[in-house]
Amino acid sequence: MGSEMCIRDRATFNRYAHPCSPGTTLEQLVLPATSTEPNGLERVLLASFDVEIDWLESLFPDVPVTYLGNPPPGDSRTDPRVPPPGFYASSARHNWEMGIPRKPHGRALQHIKLILLFFRTHLRVAVSTGNLSRVDWSRYENAVFVQDFPTTASSTARQLASSRGPNAPGAEFRPQLERVLEALSVPRTHAARSRLGQYAFEGATAHLVASWPVSPVQRGWDAMERAGLARLGRVVRSLGAAPRGLPPLEAQGSSLASYDRRWLETFYLLATGHDARTCLPLATRRGAGADAPSQEFTRCTGHEGWPPVRILFPSQHWVENEAVEGKLGGGCFFGKPDEFARRGQRELYGQPVSHRGNIFMHAKSLLVCEEQATTSANGGDQRDAGATGWVYLGSANFTRAAWGTISGTREQPTQSISNWELGVVLPLHGVRIDGDPLDAVMYRRPTRRYSKDDAPWDMRTM
Repeated sequence: MGSEMCIRDRATFNRYAHPCSPGTTLEQLVLPATSTEPNGLERVLLASFDVEIDWLESLFPDVPVTYLGNPPPGDSRTDPRVPPPGFYASSARHNWEMGIPRKPHGRALQHIKLILLFFRTHLRVAVSTGNLSRVDWSRYENAVFVQDFPTTASSTARQLASSRGPNAPGAEFRPQLERVLEALSVPRTHAARSRLGQYAFEGATAHLVASWPVSPVQRGWDAMERAGLARLGRVVRSLGAAPRGLPPLEAQGSSLASYDRRWLETFYLLATGHDARTCLPLATRRGAGADAPSQEFTRCTGHEGWPPVRILFPSQHWVENEAVEGKLGGGCFFGKPDEFARRGQRELYGQPVSHRGNIFMHAKSLLVCEEQATTSANGGDQRDAGATGWVYLGSANFTRAAWGTISGTREQPTQSISNWELGVVLPLHGVRIDGDPLDAVMYRRPTRRYSKDDAPWDMRTM
């Protein structure tokens, strides 16, 4: 891996996967550093919802490591047993420190999966869908985006600086990364954050899209478009190649939400490149008309049914009858089957199946793709070599808590977010997503709709 090399997205190692596609281990991700030799690695910053430090510490040499986890429950201002936000040296590991982000509200959940490896010659940024635990890197299938960024003094950095336009991913990569660390309560003076200025990000090939909790809400599009759903919409518009017509939005994750029509319509409009300022927020209705299509959605899309969204989540039948680990592997999948039954949205759901077998996929992804078809000599349709759209890989499930809710009025829009999340958006312009499956998504396409008897799996049924 050279200092200017982009590895793009990779599947993590899974012991149940076919031997020909074993995936990437965390040990491989850290190379050239090893557990006994830094090889230029000088500092590490880690963020994760869940962590196994006993496993992690064996992977890193004797260099400073900062870990940012999920804040403990409770309020340190009223409960002396709860440690306040800040950084604490580890009593058991001399080179580790633990960071506790400040919670703007009680619902705040730190869900980001981020690895920053500060080498002497480059910075490796790894944005993952998996936690820093053995199970996520051996039994569940996850995805990780990796890119190396050279130091500003390198010749590569000088070449990149003159070859990128204002809408290129590199234009906002560092500012967005700075905002993420600030939201995680990492001060400007912290060694990991202050070192970001030593690296050149102009060559970034993906847009960072992050969420962070605020209290009470973000107000106005300028502030809202820095995070969450509004940020996703801004990035999609900046790609400059929005799909035509009504392309499907495929959303895969390990946790479901209660989906009302307005939130799905809002998500779809932003995901397909519509300008938020001209169509949002959507007017809400109460009572019998709550599930009727909004006039604004119909005006923008010409569509009066449910938004063409496919929610991909393991079904009860698949877990019990097809999954390699059966119910044992379903311990981190939260399906809200009661909400599913109550809302009558079966047509929106599909069963994801990995290219590497019937293994549980903890990956979180979004895909909007307009796939072109050409007519063959015998009159049938053939898939063109290219596709237009984008794919998201990251920590965010398809939920309000992760992406936020846009409300208010056209003149005074607001956005509320509960979680810290981080992912990347990769453009698909002329990309063959049906070639190498890891070019875009990890599941087989086209996806399989739920049958009339299917319902989402939920760990509570174990």
